[in-house]
Amino acid sequence: MSLQIQRTVGSLLLAVFFIVDRLIKHFFYLSGWSWQSGSFFSLQKTLNYGISFGWLLPFELIMVIYIIAFIGLIGLAVFYWQKKIMAGSFLAGLILIGAVSNFLDRFNVGAVIDYFDLKYFSVFNLSDVFISVGVLGFLLIYFREPRPLAEK
Repeated sequence: MSLQIQRTVGSLLLAVFFIVDRLIKHFFYLSGWSWQSGSFFSLQKTLNYGISFGWLLPFELIMVIYIIAFIGLIGLAVFYWQKKIMAGSFLAGLILIGAVSNFLDRFNVGAVIDYFDLKYFSVFNLSDVFISVGVLGFLLIYFREPRPLAEK
């Protein structure tokens, strides 16, 4: 597959992922709909005022973290884009769309809209999945790359 097709497909996938995430969050925020599946998994709107796993930080500090993350992720995506490494560019884009979607929630609602509730774990959303998959992808790439042995 040509580089241009890879870039187009990757960009379209990221756009679709972002739109689907925003629509799901909008649905849960406006409807308040919930669904229970036994005792392990449920779908319900939960407003997360903290950061990952509900850790609470001041709103202003969270906004500073977002800005720093945006700058770093955009730089990372551009770096991989220029090097024509589409996997890295896509993973950076995946993390970026997750962060932007959560940022929009925090900016518009004052909290992140979460809806997947796994009992004994956490409540999270599709954006959190994007971020986690992107980070795991980078870790896999990093640890799969052959490294030269250090000279003794």
